Amino acid sequence: MSTINEKLVTGAFYFVHLLTRPKTSTKRIKMASEQASGAVDLDKLSLEELNQAKQQEEGRLQALTSRYAQLRAAAARLTASSNAISEVSPASAGKEVMIPLTESVYAPGKLLEPNKLLV
Repeated sequence: MSTINEKLVTGAFYFVHLLTRPKTSTKRIKMASEQASGAVDLDKLSLEELNQAKQQEEGRLQALTSRYAQLRAAAARLTASSNAISEVSPASAGKEVMIPLTESVYAPGKLLEPNKLLV
């Protein structure tokens, strides 16, 4: 069961990453590569360039913070799903359940085959 959960969490993290990654310009990539190599001398940058670098780093920090929050929310949803599935047993066959259609809309249904669930 933990292997399935790990795969679901890993897949969710990757999916959220694809949805939230910012589109980077070539200027931003160039500046990032210069910073990674240590080639940028801050003393030689103008005030405007320093301001731009500061804004870019603040933007990156906000994007990372937002992605982290989204990943935590996705992990919480997967954990809740895993906990709900672990409570389903073969004795649950024929029981009435509420099936979520969206986060706030549910439809009544019957659990016919408790060992076949779609998450």
